[in-house]
Amino acid sequence: MLLSASGNYLLVALIAAAASYVLAHRKGLNAVGWAWASLFLIVPALILPFVRTRQTSASSAGIPDANWYALLAYDPEIKAAVARLALFGAPAVDDLRRAWDAVPNKDALPEMVSDIEARWSAYASAGLTHVETRDGVAVLQDAVGRYHVDGRQTADLGNARLLASAGARRARAL
Repeated sequence: MLLSASGNYLLVALIAAAASYVLAHRKGLNAVGWAWASLFLIVPALILPFVRTRQTSASSAGIPDANWYALLAYDPEIKAAVARLALFGAPAVDDLRRAWDAVPNKDALPEMVSDIEARWSAYASAGLTHVETRDGVAVLQDAVGRYHVDGRQTADLGNARLLASAGARRARAL
């Protein structure tokens, strides 16, 4: 026998902790907490695949819904900007919402709209379709089935989500 019983447990616990960290990170959960719990008990590593992915609400991503909907209802400039971006779909409008949350300035609104229009028209001309937005970063898919995130390509949606989350963290750090 190569390892004693405690050595076997330690090896299995380390593997369980590493797997729990990766899986919890992909699900948007507390990766470090799950890794420590799996290291000591191993049982959380068996439970983690069945835990639901954390969902972020639209209101936690920026402007509260009431304020945004009031702007849409009563501000003619915001209405016009949303109408221009509606051609590209809801993700483009969400980009405007996040940009407006960062810089709520009417003087900057035309530049925001033109930047978002340019980006989404470039996606459309390249044949890319929107799959989802992860932490404010668009995950796109081409006709072949490859995923595109910030100029990088991958064949796996899980990897695309990791790229988007990492890109968002880098952007927040800067």
